[in-house]
Amino acid sequence: MGELLNYLRNIAKEFKEHVDQGRRYIVVIDAGKVREVAAKIRELGRETYLSTISTVDLIQDGIIQLNYCFWSLEEKALIVLRVNLPRDNPRIQTISDIIPGACNGEQEAYDLMGIYFDGNPSLRRTFLAPEEVAKEGVFPLRKDYKG
Repeated sequence: MGELLNYLRNIAKEFKEHVDQGRRYIVVIDAGKVREVAAKIRELGRETYLSTISTVDLIQDGIIQLNYCFWSLEEKALIVLRVNLPRDNPRIQTISDIIPGACNGEQEAYDLMGIYFDGNPSLRRTFLAPEEVAKEGVFPLRKDYKG
């Protein structure tokens, strides 16, 4: 087992939720830790890249789940950093300055789900959402959107 997976197993001890299924690691972290953990993944995972940023609207729980999905070639493993954000004010620091490939994923999550990434200079509406939807000030992937 490599340094990256050892690091993830160690930080998972700090948090309540984590999944370790051999080739799939999901660690639920606090929003305030995302930059630190992303930087460490970049440092330790020489052949690890951010493949996507996905979101899930858990309207019944009042949260939006933000998933940073990394693929580690050296570990042959999927690594998911999961952050739960309050649905009424979903804000988090950008990681686009640490991992430039995060810029488009953050832009998509902002435009379609309304997650604000503090420090990302590229955030704008109508990246993917139609102009008429953006003008309404709504986010089309939220479950309460009536379009």
